[in-house]
Amino acid sequence: MASRAATAAATEIEVALGRSAERVSELGRRRSEIAAAHELELSEPEQPMQPDESRHWQPAWSGSSGAGKAWSGQSLGCPEEYEAEKVRVDELSTQCDDLDRSLKELRSLVRDLTQTIDARFDETSRRWRTTSPRPWARCFPAAAAGCG
Repeated sequence: MASRAATAAATEIEVALGRSAERVSELGRRRSEIAAAHELELSEPEQPMQPDESRHWQPAWSGSSGAGKAWSGQSLGCPEEYEAEKVRVDELSTQCDDLDRSLKELRSLVRDLTQTIDARFDETSRRWRTTSPRPWARCFPAAAAGCG
């Protein structure tokens, strides 16, 4: 019985360590993105901040208000928020892909329509020019003179 409890506790610790490592990796990636976006130079600390030192770096407004508790790490819902944002980003990516496909299709339709219009106009003007040369010359004198 005790070995099962110890195994369960060890598994829980391993899972927590894995999630922590994943979170640290994600924060590092975001830190790099923000630094690049704002042209900041990053410097790595020589050693991690000690737990008692970290209290000094909490925001001044992190006293007794609910917002302060969220920022001080007592009631963060980060994994849930992260998963919700991942779902939202996936949906937006899918929408962007759909929009790109639609744009390509619309461009293709415009190109086809332009070709059809040009072909019909050329055919109609050719027929009109051969069946009614006088009105054609009056409406398009440069074309009738051989300039067009």
